Amino acid sequence: MPEALKYAINDVLHLFLLKDKMLSALKFTKKQGAIISQIIRANAPEKTSEKTPEQIANGTGLNAKNRAKFLAIYILADKAARRADIPMHFIISKKQILGLIGGKISVNELKIPRRVEFVFANFKKRIQNELNR
Repeated sequence: MPEALKYAINDVLHLFLLKDKMLSALKFTKKQGAIISQIIRANAPEKTSEKTPEQIANGTGLNAKNRAKFLAIYILADKAARRADIPMHFIISKKQILGLIGGKISVNELKIPRRVEFVFANFKKRIQNELNR
């Protein structure tokens, strides 16, 4: 493994540890916390109505068996994204999931970020297991 890659992986690990330490060091009084919450709410963008994974799966036009595969892979990718702290579409898109189910692309063609494989071992293998069900 090249030295630059080792350095980058270690750097990311240290950032996660640093983030956790910094968050634990931030202890607010109730009043400070209330003021910060008000500021955040006042400046937060309006929420859009996000669809649940089930709603997304139901809107794909797939039969029941493939809809279940879509949902399982979508949930798996969502978990991986949360663990890696990156948006899900950086890992796999809905279009790619449909391509996998339809046999248009294979799991080996997916370009999964190393960070995902690092925090969510055997990600591609888990996707393949869902496809084989």
